[in-house]
Parts: sequence; structure tokens; C-alpha cells
Amino acid sequence: MTTLRENGAKGKVAFSLREGVRRQLTPGPRMVICGRPIAITGGHMGYFGSEANGEVAVRAEVRKLLKEGADYIKIVASGGSTRTSDPNRASYTVAELAAMTDEARRHGKLTAAHCTSGQSIQNCLDAGVDMIIHCIFTEPDGTYHFRPDLVERLVAAKAWVNPTLYVMKAGIERQREAREREGRLTPELEAQFEAARRALDVRVDAVRQMSEAGVLMTAGSDSPWGWYAPRRIRPRDPHARPGRAVPTRRRSWPVPRAPPIRSAWAPWPAGSFPAAPPTCWSCAAIPPATSPHCGTLSTSTSQVIA
Repeated sequence: MTTLRENGAKGKVAFSLREGVRRQLTPGPRMVICGRPIAITGGHMGYFGSEANGEVAVRAEVRKLLKEGADYIKIVASGGSTRTSDPNRASYTVAELAAMTDEARRHGKLTAAHCTSGQSIQNCLDAGVDMIIHCIFTEPDGTYHFRPDLVERLVAAKAWVNPTLYVMKAGIERQREAREREGRLTPELEAQFEAARRALDVRVDAVRQMSEAGVLMTAGSDSPWGWYAPRRIRPRDPHARPGRAVPTRRRSWPVPRAPPIRSAWAPWPAGSFPAAPPTCWSCAAIPPATSPHCGTLSTSTSQVIA
């Protein structure tokens, strides 16, 4: 493992861990971090992130995070699973988002935004956000409508998308397995799992359409919580890779040894790979040529680079 990029940690935990690795107090990979995610008051992840409202306040928060050592800026552009937020509605206004992207770019940094609603995706594109995380086209009433118009804008903007599909798949499978072991897999619960699987199929098809349209795609794990919490992956798990277990206070989970990843910015044969965007998500450099680390292609949210 050579590189890990996190997408939002409480307080100064990520900064402290990176410093500990730098001082060789603990072994670890090179870390690309954003520190605290920026959210509205009461917004998703606000309870462990930085709550800021208004153009002046959000710009000041970007400056504070950059002072603390953030490599890029994570923005929470819609609600999410946090109970005081609504995942189907946008949180920040376009003006607030634009203030954050402008401040980040003034310092040569990229931005990434959590988006689980169509309006939040549109707002981020209007503000020039560099990466859309989740990218779920949900309406305020909770219905899902694929948005070809926004897909076209994603392609034109050369914005990256990290759909975080596996968190949904793992949640369905692990909860079903647990209920089956407990003898509590009722017909009603099985129907709920089937509905969730159908919703996952819709998301997978949306990702397929975005990829075919030319959207720049990357992969990321999403935050490990609920039924997607860290655990030791069983060998029969088709998504598991060989790895060593990292001990924690209560449990351990494997650190995967991923196969080498060829970079989108490596010298591919002419015509065999699409043109590279003017940014590097491995080291958050603008443009990639300014960084010695641009030979790796990174993913988003709890990620490992070989």
C-alpha cells in the first residue's frame, strides 16, 4: 500500500495520523487528506465536521483547513444519513459552493462534494466543484430520476464521479446474512431486501450510462458504518483481497494488497486511453505535471493505492 486518501475525519484526527506516519511513530502509507468536511449547521456530517454558513464563513473555513494542512476540500452539498439532514435536498447554495471552490483554487487545491440529490449535483456543477461523490439523482420527494442533462454537464466539466456503489451492496448482503443466521428473515424483511436490490440495480445502471457517456469515474469505499462497518472479510467473499490484519482495540480488519493501478496520466499508447483531465486526484495537484506523485490514480473515501 502506498497511498490512502480519506474524505472527511473528525477534528484533527487525519492530520494527527498523517503526522504520526511522517514521524515514523506508526507505519502507514502516504496520506492525502481533507480533514473535516464542511457542512451547514445541522447538515450531514456536521456533528464531526466544520459547520459553516454563508459565503464569508465557508471561505474562512476553507482557509482554516488549508492552514491545518488539508490537501483538498470536502464539501457536504446535500443532506445524508445524519438525522438532522435531508438526503433528497441540497444544503449549500450555489453562491456558498462557489466561494469554497474559488478559495480552494486560489491556493491550487481541488474540491469534492457529497451529493445525494439532483439539485445538489446541479449546484456543484454551477459552482465548479471538481469531484461529485455518490452522485445520486434523487428528487425532493425521494423519487429517483436519471438526469441526462446533468450527465452531459459532468462530461463537459471533466468532473470526476465516485458512485460508492459497494456500500449499498455490502449493507444489503450483510444484513440479510445476519438476519438469516438469527432466524429472523421474515417475508416482510425479505421484501425490503429485494426492494433495496432493485434500487441498487437502478444505481448500477445509472453508473453504466454515465460511464458510456464519458463521465470520468473513480472508485471509493464510502465511510464504514452500520452494516458496512469494518470487519475481517471472509475468504469466500468475492470482493476480498489477500492482506494483513490491522489490530484495533476491539476488532481487526484486513488492509488489502491491491494490484498495481496504471495511471490515467501514465504514457499510454496513443488512442488507447482518454485524454487526461487537468487535475490529479492522487495528490490533489493542479495541474498534475506539477506533482511527482501523479503516477498513481487514486479513489475517493477510504481508499488504497498500489
